[in-house]
Amino acid sequence: ALLQYAYVRRLNKMREEEVEALYRPIEAAMKESDEPEKLQSRIQMILQNQKRYQDSQKKSIEADRKMVEETMRPFMEEVMDVMEKNYDNSEFGVQELADTLGISRSVLSKNLSKETGLPTAQFIRNYRLDISRKMMADKTSNRNITEIAYRVGFNDPKYFTRCFTRQFGISPTAYKDQLDSQGSDMA
Repeated sequence: ALLQYAYVRRLNKMREEEVEALYRPIEAAMKESDEPEKLQSRIQMILQNQKRYQDSQKKSIEADRKMVEETMRPFMEEVMDVMEKNYDNSEFGVQELADTLGISRSVLSKNLSKETGLPTAQFIRNYRLDISRKMMADKTSNRNITEIAYRVGFNDPKYFTRCFTRQFGISPTAYKDQLDSQGSDMA
C-alpha cells in the first residue's frame, strides 16, 4: 500500500511537469510567428512530438510498475511462506528470517519496509499477533492465553499481553471473552 502511494505521487508529479512542458513550446511558437499557416504547422509538429513523448512515458511507467510488482510480489510471498513455517519458533527473529531468505538483514529491512512500511522486528511481531487472534477465534481449540502466547513464538506471556493490547487496543483476555460472548449469543 505504501509502495502504491509513493508510485501514485511520483506519477502525479510527472503528469504536472508534462502538462507544463506541453504548453511551453506552443506559447513560444505563438510569440514567434505572425503567419497563421506557419503557426498552425508549428503547433501541429509540437503536438505530434508531445504525443510521441507521452506514449514513450506511458510505456516506461508501465514497465516500471510491472517491474516493481514482479520483484516485490514474489518477495512478499516468500516472506509470508517463511513466516508461516516459523512463527511458532521463539528463536526465529530478524536474522533468522534474513538467513532463511538468503539475503542480508539490511536488504530484508529495506525491502520489507518498502512493501509494508514496518521495521522487520515489528512485522514479525505483528504477524505473530495476527496468528494469535486467529487461534483465539478458532472455536475448535480451547487454548488459554498463555498457551497461545507460547504457540505463536512469544517467550513471555506478559510481554505477549502488552504487545497484543498495544496492537489491537484490547487485552487478549478481553478479546477472547468478547469472542466467547458473541458465540454464546449466537447459540
